[in-house]
Amino acid sequence: MFFGTQKNQSIQKRIVVISQNQNRLSLISDYLTVRGAELQTFQCAIKDFSYQLHQDLLEAIIIDLGEIKKEQEDIALICQVLPTSVVRIVLANNDSIIIKQSFLDKGIGYLHFNTQFQQLYTEIKDLKTHSKKSSSIHIGILGTKGGIGNSFISYHIAKIIYQRYRTKTLLMQGAYSSFNLDLLSNQEFDEQIFRDGDICLIKEKLENFLSHPNLLQHSFNFIIYDHSMQCMHKDQIEQILNALDCAVLLISHELSSIRKAKEILITNDFLLSVNQGVKKMIITLNELSPNKPLGKGEIEEILDKKIHSIIPFNHYKEELKSIAKNKTKKELENLVSQIMGSTPKQRTIKSLLKGFL
Repeated sequence: MFFGTQKNQSIQKRIVVISQNQNRLSLISDYLTVRGAELQTFQCAIKDFSYQLHQDLLEAIIIDLGEIKKEQEDIALICQVLPTSVVRIVLANNDSIIIKQSFLDKGIGYLHFNTQFQQLYTEIKDLKTHSKKSSSIHIGILGTKGGIGNSFISYHIAKIIYQRYRTKTLLMQGAYSSFNLDLLSNQEFDEQIFRDGDICLIKEKLENFLSHPNLLQHSFNFIIYDHSMQCMHKDQIEQILNALDCAVLLISHELSSIRKAKEILITNDFLLSVNQGVKKMIITLNELSPNKPLGKGEIEEILDKKIHSIIPFNHYKEELKSIAKNKTKKELENLVSQIMGSTPKQRTIKSLLKGFL
């Protein structure tokens, strides 16, 4: 397989595909062959594959794991059998950020078979080009209207993720957002504050929009972005969508919010058609008042999409401050579970990695 466009490139390297499912093996093979890849396929379990017999001029190994039940056992086996010098990519049925994070922590690419299969070719090239690719999970909270509660929800999502998994978490307030993280967090800071035992916070400057070289020295498991999208043009929207693993599209009952959400969804649908964009979009309705110019059904009809989560209206002023409580807290917990593809009862990253690191 040739990577790059240099005419003097003369070494063609092979890709090995491993799966116990013949239909999926054929599907992967057809997808890569039509893109000029030289393949070898093996219908077997990863434990039965002998890398030493196939290591010459090997570019990448793709492992179809089907339904993952014990990801740490699979990770340990892959790390034992396959060297880090070869691009390793897992395809599986589990649409879970937690599982993806576990594989990324060990330098193994992970794609959800049903929604990310078309990224496979690009993933091989990206992992080869960026051997130290950031393993952070990027989650965007995309506000569609000013005053929609984007910062409040972003802050609490970041807090819940940190409290649930106890791993390094950063919340970045985008350059077009209201800079009120200091009020929400009760922490005084100008641009950034990195903390142990809590989430880290950054206020993005307009001149640094989507460019944060100072973060390269840090190793965050999760980065949550608070993006107010209402004034952004199409190119900026595309940039943001292409940088995310998961997005929460925050809407209200008002037409102006729905119009912007529709624009974002249309843009992402186009990006998906060319194997870009955000693959996991969670539409969340924040009920800011008891007045509902548009009902849930009407909104879904306009967007031609299902609303996945509703943050209920609450009369208590405390909901506008730094403390989420009652129904709001419960729905935010449920929203995080949708984002992560897991529930609080499942094992945390810390417990998953215990005994393996």
